[in-house]
Amino acid sequence: MEAIPDRSIDLIVTSPPYDNTRDYQGFSYDLHATGQQVFRILKNGGVAAMVIQDQTQDFGKTLTSFRTIINWCDNIGFKLFECVIYRKNGSEGAWWKNRFRVDHEYMPIFLKGDRPQYFNKTNLLVPSKHGGKVMTGSGSRRTDGKTNPRVRRAINLMKCRGTVWDYLMAGDKNPNKRKHPAPFPCFRHWDTLS
Repeated sequence: MEAIPDRSIDLIVTSPPYDNTRDYQGFSYDLHATGQQVFRILKNGGVAAMVIQDQTQDFGKTLTSFRTIINWCDNIGFKLFECVIYRKNGSEGAWWKNRFRVDHEYMPIFLKGDRPQYFNKTNLLVPSKHGGKVMTGSGSRRTDGKTNPRVRRAINLMKCRGTVWDYLMAGDKNPNKRKHPAPFPCFRHWDTLS
């Protein structure tokens, strides 16, 4: 990244090495230095999305994902725009005796500047469960503890995607998922963020 000019990139998507979860053949990786370079080359309003998880060591998580998020925000200058969970729908046959099966990774989405230069959720819409129906429901709870009055509302056919994204890790016969030791979603709609 050192060869890339300052403030020249709109969007970065990365899944950096962490916690020696793979054999990196003697290569070490500095997440802080990476964050500094990412911040330097992003345009104001640019976005950096990272796919990361924590290694388990002696029955405890390393907290690398959380430390990196805090470091990039407190020490480098990013804002945490959002933290998405990508749910890996893998093999259901796994049985773990001493802990839960890890079926997710974190996707912190970092922002440089006050607001994203561009954000259009249209390509990320998903079908509404009750799309096309008219429903009556109680109003949402307010911060003062009171509840807004009940409302009747037509439900849109499509809705904004939430912060948990499903990704099928096995069973779809995609050979590309078997060519890399650490596959993660190839989100074709990242252009909605920049």
